[in-house]
Amino acid sequence: MTGSGTVAAGLACVLGAGAALGVAGCGGQERQDADEPEGTWRLDVVDATFPARQSIADAARLELTVRNASDRAAPDVAVTIATRVRGDGGGRRPGSGSKAGRDGAAPGDGEGDTMAAEQAFSMDIADPTAADRSRPIWVVDQGPSGGDTAYNNTWALGRLGPGETRRFVWRLTAVRAGRYRVGYTVSPGLTGKARVRDGTGRGAFRVTIDDTPPDATVDAAGNVVRGPGVAGSD
Repeated sequence: MTGSGTVAAGLACVLGAGAALGVAGCGGQERQDADEPEGTWRLDVVDATFPARQSIADAARLELTVRNASDRAAPDVAVTIATRVRGDGGGRRPGSGSKAGRDGAAPGDGEGDTMAAEQAFSMDIADPTAADRSRPIWVVDQGPSGGDTAYNNTWALGRLGPGETRRFVWRLTAVRAGRYRVGYTVSPGLTGKARVRDGTGRGAFRVTIDDTPPDATVDAAGNVVRGPGVAGSD
């Protein structure tokens, strides 16, 4: 991904997705968090959709609408995606509705779930000898427009005024069958000085990807028409 905002200046200093976002710049560069205000914001996810059942090679859209419920502008509203392979125990089955649950549950808190991969919409394989342990679960055909950052699991869409909303949309294609939990966490900034209020701005989808490609036909206009999926989340 390409850098944007205050993160771009510190791209050379980022040592993986787990590096601290507020790290000082290299070579005398200005700190990434120099212009980000400190404090907490309430950011509510007022709408969240992602199909609960998908198939290999199936295209899907993940959409989140974020509202700034605070009385001051959030400097750079961002969403971080954390994907985990779901375990067999402790989890609720996927619901049949199209809305994401907003019960404040931490992304990936199901019993037996794997640790979240460092890269969004991916999983990490167990082979310690692999040069790159990341394997895609979904291919990101298009992320939120203008939202790329220096981090491979985070997108940011700029300043969000009080009471305003911003919509994040990912267009994805499933490439690995399995049962997954896709967690999302909203933040008012990229460096950690601006923080989201506890209990807001987070949730997760439970998704099952079948290993059979969806049925598809070609209509009279020559367009490929795929069979309908079942939308839902926890």
